[in-house]
Amino acid sequence: MPGGITGSTGAPGGVGSTGGVAGTDCGVFDLRQGERLPESAVRCLVEAAAAGEPARLRQTRPSVEGDPIVTVYTVDDRGLVQLVIDSRADSNGSGEIRRQDCARLRQVDGKLVVDGCTESR
Repeated sequence: MPGGITGSTGAPGGVGSTGGVAGTDCGVFDLRQGERLPESAVRCLVEAAAAGEPARLRQTRPSVEGDPIVTVYTVDDRGLVQLVIDSRADSNGSGEIRRQDCARLRQVDGKLVVDGCTESR
């Protein structure tokens, strides 16, 4: 199913791995150019953050050129969000893994929006 759940965890210990942390799995999605996350997945993550419940969502989106960019959203028990953005496979991108700690996660027009983010290492 395009844009559907394709699995529930990333590679053990790799980008997207939960590292054994319990919580809600909001899904793993491989999206095509122009596709959006299902509203149910967005709502799952936003509601978990609002309730201070650990949760995780992993998405792979293509760059403009079609290279995969993986983003993992992890919510902790305080409702704080960490994004891990892996653009190593993006031939025209930074080729890095970036981490951001964000203070707020919300849904705007069916999309995930994070605010108050700082780069972390």
